[in-house]
Amino acid sequence: MNAFQISEDVKWECDARALVLKVHTPNKTRILKCPIDKNSTLIDRDRKIMTELMDKSIALYTLPILPCDGTQLKVEATTPETKSLLERMQKENPQCFQKAILMPYFSCGDLFDWSKRYFDSGYLSIPVFRGLLVQLVELVSELHHAGFIHHDLKLDQFLIHDGQLYLSDFETAWRRSDSQLELLKVSRADLQSLRIGTPGYQSPERSAIQQWSNDSKMYGIYCDEDWDISIKGYLAHSGCDYFSLGYILFILYFCGPPFEAATWNNFYFSKFCQDRQSFWEIHLGWCKRSDTIDPRLIELLNGLLAPDIETRWIIEDIRKSRYYEESCSPEFRLAAQHALRNHNLDKLK
Repeated sequence: MNAFQISEDVKWECDARALVLKVHTPNKTRILKCPIDKNSTLIDRDRKIMTELMDKSIALYTLPILPCDGTQLKVEATTPETKSLLERMQKENPQCFQKAILMPYFSCGDLFDWSKRYFDSGYLSIPVFRGLLVQLVELVSELHHAGFIHHDLKLDQFLIHDGQLYLSDFETAWRRSDSQLELLKVSRADLQSLRIGTPGYQSPERSAIQQWSNDSKMYGIYCDEDWDISIKGYLAHSGCDYFSLGYILFILYFCGPPFEAATWNNFYFSKFCQDRQSFWEIHLGWCKRSDTIDPRLIELLNGLLAPDIETRWIIEDIRKSRYYEESCSPEFRLAAQHALRNHNLDKLK
């Protein structure tokens, strides 16, 4: 993500989908997300889903409109680069602020930055890891219970506030549906948003779609009806989110990912699929944790990272796990909450 410092109190961050404006005021900091493409439906989708989830303690409270007091956000460019950027936005996207999402900004950041600071001085303690495991599982299952599949879960999407994790960024989320007829109404233009995701965290089926959509024939021109039906079927399946959850948990425990991408040309993913015992011997060999990994955790990670979406663990399987069941104890929950609240991570070792 490219960052643009516009003034002392305002900064733009730009990625492939949206510009993010962080506005600092005397009392608080807010984030304003604007789509780069004026025809983009991604911000609209994010806004709609966030509005529906506001009362479910899943996502941070979001205002889908500009400040109610009518305050206008004045932005003045201080460099030629940012001036050019703003001029292009005003010319190409005169209505981008009507599509914007305004949300509070929390200085504790996200789970990616938090874990990175933690990993700089060591591994997560087992109580902290198990408490985070419970919070993550509960968030994902609550989102699915509310009727949505996220489709882009990663460490960065879990924001921290007062010792709790919250989900964010629902631009690629889809409403869960058992109706195949409803899924078949999804346009190919909407299906293109499936290409938006994060390599590594993507499940094998999502990685396959990514590779297919990047084919030199260009997306959507040479695909048949069977492919369309298969892809749309993944939109309503929670398994892709649980694969991403397994990837996140692996990183939190081992301070690194299990493989770079869930594709067959990746050595470690192929090893995981074909010779799981060797896979774990390799990873446990370079892991410098002083404690011995619980075999029930290995079973849990194997289930979540299963390459076959039909056999991959989902919430019902997770809740049957003794490792997860024991992790729900108040001791582990409090350990995670304390760690998320504490900025001086050295004290937590």
